[in-house]
Amino acid sequence: MFLEKTRRKLEETRAETLALIEGCDEATLRAARVNDEWSAFDVLAHLAHSEADHLRTITATPEELAEFAATFDLDAWNRKQTEALRALSLPELLQRLADVRAQTMATLAEIGEEGMVEKVHHPVFGEIERGKLFRIIAMHERMHQQDIRKALQEAASA
Repeated sequence: MFLEKTRRKLEETRAETLALIEGCDEATLRAARVNDEWSAFDVLAHLAHSEADHLRTITATPEELAEFAATFDLDAWNRKQTEALRALSLPELLQRLADVRAQTMATLAEIGEEGMVEKVHHPVFGEIERGKLFRIIAMHERMHQQDIRKALQEAASA
């Protein structure tokens, strides 16, 4: 039950994100400023890398997570990972988003209902159930949809 609800949330959230940017070209997404540092395009890149990072947390061994968490700086990590994806074209970024979501859905199915309650160590949240991390992926995307929407509205009215 929790698994199915999570799967639906992930599907709905991605559909909402894609609908939000439908009809936008790359120049518009790069010009629409979310803040001084990031554009709407950058937020999409951030969503792609952060989802992949959450998947690594969901599937990594405790040893791998402990080593990573020991030196983790969330802001520096987000900046570095987002900058690395800026070189992608919009079609490449959209494919990256599709690929990581496909991996998320496959991992969700593989873990199954019983695996959703297993705990992992997240570098920011600490001990957390795998199922909650899948839900965080959807909530995180929803949160950033607001940023993208606002940036696109402000760019359109400028």
